[in-house]
Amino acid sequence: MRDCPLHLAEAVLEATSETLENMAFMEAVMAECRLDDFADQVFCWSAVPVLEPVKGTVTLMMSKSLAAMLTSAIMGLFDEEPEDTIICDSLAEVANTIAGRFVAMISPDDVTFKLGVPVTACGAIPVGEGIYSNVCIDIEDDHMCVRISGEDILSLLPKD
Repeated sequence: MRDCPLHLAEAVLEATSETLENMAFMEAVMAECRLDDFADQVFCWSAVPVLEPVKGTVTLMMSKSLAAMLTSAIMGLFDEEPEDTIICDSLAEVANTIAGRFVAMISPDDVTFKLGVPVTACGAIPVGEGIYSNVCIDIEDDHMCVRISGEDILSLLPKD
């Protein structure tokens, strides 16, 4: 993993902030954390493949408790704990929206993009392979992480 360049972090934060404010009325702020900070938590994650104009993956990772809180806010389930299938469905939708916003931000205006079907689960944090950057974000006194992986997608970002 490489340190996350500020422009990458800003684009991820903007995509995440817009998505969470619109879908769940939650505020997202930049955080300083590492995935090791989450080692003792049950995690939920959703990986969205970016197919065009470049290849890569946008992965959203968060504690199961934050995923349940986010799902409750999106679905209006404040009186009950959402089931795992509902949490995974909500997380996939959020990850897909964040990925779309992120890729739209970093792509030229005249280029269309294509995303694949999200893969979502609760359990171990996915192992990062190849070139990737993690951006940690605080939401409601909890952390989440957005991982951008793949040399192609990272190459769209400016090199300072």
